[in-house]
Amino acid sequence: MNRELFDITSEPRDETYRALLRAGRRWCDQFLLVDVPSPNFGEHDSQLGPRAKELIAALVDHLVDVQKSKSWPGSALGEKPGVDTYG
Repeated sequence: MNRELFDITSEPRDETYRALLRAGRRWCDQFLLVDVPSPNFGEHDSQLGPRAKELIAALVDHLVDVQKSKSWPGSALGEKPGVDTYG
């Protein structure tokens, strides 16, 4: 199997983001969702809205891992508390 790597150099938004999710469903069997709250966040703060939280609750039986992380592919936090990652 050949792999292609892509660099996403700006934040995908709106239809670009939806298209990226649709493509991911076709080609990926796992994905990583990172909940990065606003700057100066507390340990239990969240950037996710009610619909996103409902989706995570619906997928709970299918999650491979949920953890607090200070880094994930392409990003890392300095001295901030870890953020929630869902995989």
